[in-house]
Amino acid sequence: MASFVRLSPHSLGTRIDASYYRPEYVANARRLAISRVGSAKLGSLVTDGRRTLYFGTTTLEGNEAPTDWIPFLTSDDLGDDGFFVETRARRRVAPYFLRDYPSGRLRSGELLVKVKGPSQITAYIDTAPEYPVLVSGTIWGALVRKDTIDPHYLVAALSCPYAAMARTRLRTNLNVEFLGADDLLALDLPKPAILVQRYIGNKVRQAERMREQARSMRLQLEALLSSPELVEALAATEKQASRVRCVDLHPRLDAKYYGIRAMTVLQVAATDSVAIATLVKEISNGFEHRDFESDGTPYITVTEVSSGRLTLATAPRLGSGVAIPNKARIDTHCALVVRTGSIGVAVPVFEEDAHAVISSHLIRLRFASEQEAATVAAFLNSEAGRVLLRKISYGAVQPQIGQDELLALPLPMVLLDKSDEILKVLKIEDAASRAAVRLTSAAMLLVEHLIDGRISEAELVAAQESLEAGDRSADREILSSLRQSDTANAEPLIPDLDALYALLDDSEEDEG
Repeated sequence: MASFVRLSPHSLGTRIDASYYRPEYVANARRLAISRVGSAKLGSLVTDGRRTLYFGTTTLEGNEAPTDWIPFLTSDDLGDDGFFVETRARRRVAPYFLRDYPSGRLRSGELLVKVKGPSQITAYIDTAPEYPVLVSGTIWGALVRKDTIDPHYLVAALSCPYAAMARTRLRTNLNVEFLGADDLLALDLPKPAILVQRYIGNKVRQAERMREQARSMRLQLEALLSSPELVEALAATEKQASRVRCVDLHPRLDAKYYGIRAMTVLQVAATDSVAIATLVKEISNGFEHRDFESDGTPYITVTEVSSGRLTLATAPRLGSGVAIPNKARIDTHCALVVRTGSIGVAVPVFEEDAHAVISSHLIRLRFASEQEAATVAAFLNSEAGRVLLRKISYGAVQPQIGQDELLALPLPMVLLDKSDEILKVLKIEDAASRAAVRLTSAAMLLVEHLIDGRISEAELVAAQESLEAGDRSADREILSSLRQSDTANAEPLIPDLDALYALLDDSEEDEG
């Protein structure tokens, strides 16, 4: 049904398209206009803005490109919610691009904003790497005026719900959504006192430390799971045709099952190994459900495990009246494997997620100990494990894996000998990854609360001054007040502040 909104002449700007004046956009802009917190246009906070357009760009995945090709930064290399930049980049371009497009090189102190396509996320790079990195034309970049604004606060302010909606309002082009540089520079943003900026910006800096901690743990885990033999097997080159011995034939006769790389990895992994079936105490699928509510028990789908770790923040919720079968319940002795869809993903279950239940797209493996569960999940989620999972998958349109073939996969015995260490590394990585997400969420929430007057600049100034004096009491009070949503029964954003502080203190000691 059509609707009409009457606007006073003084509320009109240079844009006259109807969507620009949707009531929610106008109300969002008014939130900052009537707020007690000061504001400034983005154009006054940055300089040397640029967006480089490339012609005839051909990219290759990093593992397929020659060693002299240049990392090509796209939105895939920014964090899921922005904030962070992965300078190693997934894609590469030929070296001549660096010569032909010198303006595209990533700079230190640069704010990066995705301006083409949906999800216009924002990130900041404090120090560009020594090796060259080119920035995709889908990303606009500018140097932050650090004398005027805390750069990490600026990322939080540009990422909070207010700014996300304000930027959505500025989009143009019906086919490919686009945000012009002039419109972006004219965007009004909250600009509180410098100590407030530092307090919020420090949350983002702490999140960066946690992200680096998680990355360090992932590298340790890769070292624990790897061996020279597996590395050599993974480097095996596929051929269009190969010969398989009769003794190696399986009831399955699809060519993919007998790929050289998969067969080589299987042969190496099976040397001095144990079948997963000998460790599993119980195996089951979850259940199918389609009606969800805003609050309740998290329902784990493929989306919640696609990153290689379990994340419940966006999981759909089951109401209290839903009958949950025991086969769908999980605990810390479980590993979850994607049965259909994104084949090649497995995750362990940690205590914080043990209240969730799984969908029918996942296989639940229960073991005698959390060490065994974590070790099997880690191996299956490694590069070698994913090769094996894809090997046993079937179905061209909707790939699936069968329980019997999954249970028959080998687990190298040497990994069971390292199971305590593997579990420890996985727990630290998981805790650091969660902390990074929660700290950036806290930064965005604090910006929102400043705009709406739910927290004052004076409170944040006092908290920052106390932190600089070595007192966390005010910081603890502020963080403990933050919730995951505005619903009445919303859980705390950070459920265990002592654990968070311990992680931060440990990371500081490691840096020291």
